[in-house]
Amino acid sequence: SHEKLEIRLSEKGAPILAEQDEQVVAFACDGGEWLPDLPRFAHDDVTGIADFIEKRYGLGQW
Repeated sequence: SHEKLEIRLSEKGAPILAEQDEQVVAFACDGGEWLPDLPRFAHDDVTGIADFIEKRYGLGQW
């Protein structure tokens, strides 16, 4: 099992997977629903998502 980033599009109206899956550690969404205790990024915020992943996993630390 591995940690996940949940991608959400409000127009889809799908259930929030993180409510059932503890492996979800953050959301990338277009402003729809998410769990407030997890980090949230705009779905097109590539830099923010990359920075989150880098810091979370200690990447780039030599």
